[in-house]
Amino acid sequence: MKPTARRLVVVGLLTVQLATVALLVLVSGRISAEAEDDHTVALLETAASEATDRTRDYLAPAASLVATTADMVDGGAVDTAALERAFIGELERSPQLSGVYLGSDDGSFFFVSRAASGFSVKTIEIDGGERRVTVRAVSADGRRGPAVIRPDDDYDPRDRPWFQDASRNASTDVEWTAPYVFFTSGNLGVSASAAVRTADGMLAVVGADIELDALSTLLAGLRIGPTGSAVIVDDAGTVVAHSDATLVNGSPGDVAGTVSASELDDPRTRAVIGSLIAVGDREPPAAAHFDSPDGAGIATSRSLEVGDQRWTIAVHAEDGALVRSLTDARSDERFLMLLVGLLGFLLIAVLAFPATRPLARLERRATRDALTGLLNRGEILAQGAQVAKEADLHAAIMLDLDRFKSINDTYGHQVGDEVIHEVGRRITGALRDVDRAGRVGGEEFLVVIGETTPGKALEVAHRVHQAIRATPFETTVGELEVTASVGLGVAVGPGELQRTLAVADTALLEAKESGRDCVVSGGMASGLRGPRRAGDTSDA
Repeated sequence: MKPTARRLVVVGLLTVQLATVALLVLVSGRISAEAEDDHTVALLETAASEATDRTRDYLAPAASLVATTADMVDGGAVDTAALERAFIGELERSPQLSGVYLGSDDGSFFFVSRAASGFSVKTIEIDGGERRVTVRAVSADGRRGPAVIRPDDDYDPRDRPWFQDASRNASTDVEWTAPYVFFTSGNLGVSASAAVRTADGMLAVVGADIELDALSTLLAGLRIGPTGSAVIVDDAGTVVAHSDATLVNGSPGDVAGTVSASELDDPRTRAVIGSLIAVGDREPPAAAHFDSPDGAGIATSRSLEVGDQRWTIAVHAEDGALVRSLTDARSDERFLMLLVGLLGFLLIAVLAFPATRPLARLERRATRDALTGLLNRGEILAQGAQVAKEADLHAAIMLDLDRFKSINDTYGHQVGDEVIHEVGRRITGALRDVDRAGRVGGEEFLVVIGETTPGKALEVAHRVHQAIRATPFETTVGELEVTASVGLGVAVGPGELQRTLAVADTALLEAKESGRDCVVSGGMASGLRGPRRAGDTSDA
């Protein structure tokens, strides 16, 4: 930063500090009930926005998994072994998912769900009109138990809401069911599903289940005071979640079922729903006052599109409850405000100008990984998201060092750091100037490529893979052989980076399960393993 700019920053900070202190001191004695309401609404809106963002993030893995799996199934042979690995991997990564499945219009079914000691794999096979149901346990460490035949199991996927919703949809878009009680667990949840055609022309529906009890826990963690509550209601009036989970899920041992908003045992929330929830195509107001038998309050809300449904997320608090301590301490606050403001002015005057000298260095530390010099996790994801929004075609490369833990365990973390540092250097050397690379975990790296083609993206993935394995790593304990597994995801058209990352992450999982030290793109291994020095172009 130039010296003139630094002076402008210091002068601006001092001016802002003086103006802020003067303004706050002048208006603090005139705070009225309207100002208190505004402050309450601001806090509630923050809570509503936070709840909306977390709800969207909570549902995202199911939609992403369904879309990705539908693309794999569309027009291709269904490999249940590959599906089992992919489904278990996603269940391990996304704790909110309770089950993932594939059902067909002949009644066949493949279902992977959580179990007490790992996972359960259920298969319904239809052969010549004969129906065979088997269940197999898979332990957390991947051991598969024997298949158990269940002749009395009459489950039919075609009768379930997720299958019916998706099969009625002429498109392949992801559909969301209304909240319903899951057949397997008996808990309230929703399902994401999408219909595709298999290679033999059968209609298949890919689906994923998300139980909703954790959403109530999420709402309970919002900062809305002891008298505040939060609720999520769908456009049919069904309560999806409530900050008091017992109002939705009942007590242990209760019979599971859906709860209508009009039947909710919470007078304040019923009043909020009556004054705030949207009707038809009408959007809910930003904020509203309400009266209930338990007292008056203020509520705010947000709308969240879930497929073709609209969920309304509302938070509310008793009048004055969130700012009561602020009002009681107003006189002390004005004195402290003035004192802190003057101290802040003095500190800015003394420290601000010299403190701006290392801004470039601080920025680098904030955006770069100290060990490799690559972008850190937050920065590579931020830049990658921007690339995904702007590029007509973009790609993501997920890279994970093979058996890196054994290097740390055998030679110590110092040698491990030497390897990580050298990996960062080799990745940088293998990329073009327009590519972006970052370290997203201990031995995990991400490369984002914009404005490319599938062929060029695959070339970059191979160059990165070959750069790591081409020659041994020079370390303080001697030469070490290091390899990496690489997964490539390519997306056409501007979109969300997370979907591309999901494809790349699935490809990386396949690379590891294929024996490591290879490149996998779109579910197909395209790297060659073998002698490390077999030639730089052998993996291209």
